[in-house]
Amino acid sequence: MVHEQYRRLGNSDEERQLAYRKLFATELHTKDLAEIRDTVNRGWPLGSERFKDEIERALQCAVRPPQRGRPPRKSKPVPVAKQRRAVYITEKLH
Repeated sequence: MVHEQYRRLGNSDEERQLAYRKLFATELHTKDLAEIRDTVNRGWPLGSERFKDEIERALQCAVRPPQRGRPPRKSKPVPVAKQRRAVYITEKLH
């Protein structure tokens, strides 16, 4: 049984085969291929951040690697440095 999408590629087997081959005629960019390999090897989904957010909500579990290292420190307000005041001598020195 031929899949409907494949059947739509052409009227004959030859047309469909040629059209199907054309789908893969261009090479993937190295960056895209590396991202695909990385996500497949690690078992993470491939998609936009919005897509990953939706998957996390639906599955109620993490679908991206956790952040590594220590959590950042909460910043404390930095005291304003003391301003220097100019000191003028008003008396004559002898």
